Amino acid sequence: MSRLTGRLENASNGALLGSAAVLNSPSGTLIITAASRLGNKSEYGGQEGRRWKFRPAAGSRPSDPYSTTAWQSTRAWAAPPEQGSGGQDFSNIAIIELARDSQGRTIQQVAGGGLKPELNSAAPIPGLTIHGYQFPAQETQQACSDNQVQRQNAPAGQRGTRLRSSTCVMGLNAIGGPWADPTTMRILGTTSTSTTGGPNIPRGTTASDTTSPQFHELWNKALAATAGPAAPAQPPGVFPQPRQFTVRALPSSESEQERTQQWLKWPDVQPTGFYLPPGEKLSVSLAAPQGAGQVRLMVGTWKLFNPLNPAQPERQEPAFYPLTGPRTVTEVTDPIGGLLYVQYTAGSEARKLPAVTVTLGSAAQPIPYFLQGTTTALQWRTMLARSRLPWAQLAGRRTMLAVARDSARSQQQADPDRLLNEYARIQDAEDAIAGGCSSFPGKTGGQAVSW
Repeated sequence: MSRLTGRLENASNGALLGSAAVLNSPSGTLIITAASRLGNKSEYGGQEGRRWKFRPAAGSRPSDPYSTTAWQSTRAWAAPPEQGSGGQDFSNIAIIELARDSQGRTIQQVAGGGLKPELNSAAPIPGLTIHGYQFPAQETQQACSDNQVQRQNAPAGQRGTRLRSSTCVMGLNAIGGPWADPTTMRILGTTSTSTTGGPNIPRGTTASDTTSPQFHELWNKALAATAGPAAPAQPPGVFPQPRQFTVRALPSSESEQERTQQWLKWPDVQPTGFYLPPGEKLSVSLAAPQGAGQVRLMVGTWKLFNPLNPAQPERQEPAFYPLTGPRTVTEVTDPIGGLLYVQYTAGSEARKLPAVTVTLGSAAQPIPYFLQGTTTALQWRTMLARSRLPWAQLAGRRTMLAVARDSARSQQQADPDRLLNEYARIQDAEDAIAGGCSSFPGKTGGQAVSW
């Protein structure tokens, strides 16, 4: 974490303003700090956006030339402060975009990674390490670990939450520094205030929380602003997959893992053959009869490379959006975008749930999609030849594949039915060796699938 934490400086005179840290972002160009270190605006662009420099790992590795490099800011976004006593603690958080270096590399590429924001407020708070710069020793990084960090709700009339450590006391220059789990490299907050205590003033340090609505809004704004080039529109009349389709419930991956006592989990999502571009608003309608369970739209595929933006790291985790019922329309906007899947699960009782109908709006773009038993080989080859998007999908009895379109094009004369049948044959053999069978109880027609 010390390598990802650095000095936030005034670009004109090099004065230390506080601390900041590299984020794991699609563009690879973002750092996180405290809004109070920037000023009193919610957005900085043009010449104003060039007011800061970031010097990562400064002072922590004196012999490392990486720590002598200062990265120029280009834009910044800050959460507006909450009104009322202590309101700043709940929204003292900002994101800065940095320019690439002279070799065209991003800060994330040079740093070898970034901290991934924790967005789930229900996730347990792990032991956290707080990093930042000392005062007055401005070239020395300070670190403090606390296994009992608390999350506190904002007072009445204010939004959000903040983190508090009664163990750690950080210096003034540590404001903006990260609170992160060194095991998972997830960041949960940035230092907002710190005090040694006094009359009626408790000792400790507070941080603005990345699970708060203020940070969610800020993160989405920064991701949308730094997104890669827009996806090209697909030609009409080429893709046969329907926008309206029926989805039947599957056992959840957790229930199957428990039942089969396997280390790996079966995926419990179902592909659609559609892609949602970053920042596009998608209308999704759900028709669910009485007794139906929870249905969610999944955006993104685990670690699928994005050829539209080669600088974007692989997406580590998809995003899930609940679809409410019984007959409603949900608006979904995802800052990164990705292939679309539907998750409709019910533990081991999936067969007892009624089917639901999902309809995707026009913002979802079709991709080459081979659904075994439905799509013909000629349709598959036509989609591959005409598609302007860089992905393709195949779905069979036992397997789902998400692949690069160009890779599929290079093998388009191969029989996709034969390919999926071979995958199924291999998995059926694995089941037999393990003492199982191809159609697991609770699955309809052997729907246990793998990527």
